[in-house]
Amino acid sequence: MAVSMARHRLRYRTAAAALVVTVMAGLAGCGGADSGPPTLMWYINPDSGGQEEIARRCTEAAGGRYRIDVALLP
Repeated sequence: MAVSMARHRLRYRTAAAALVVTVMAGLAGCGGADSGPPTLMWYINPDSGGQEEIARRCTEAAGGRYRIDVALLP
């Protein structure tokens, strides 16, 4: 059980780190006069790690500054 919890933490931390990198890269690339908030694409692995839920919560927490969409990798 301890190994399972450690894997869950590692997976969550990895996903969180990937999200931060994606958000920072997306914000650094902003520059045009597009209407509406920027949309960031987060490419995720096909597993049940909850990345879509993390993206949804981060989008809500952004308060309209940006939106995170996920795309499933093959």
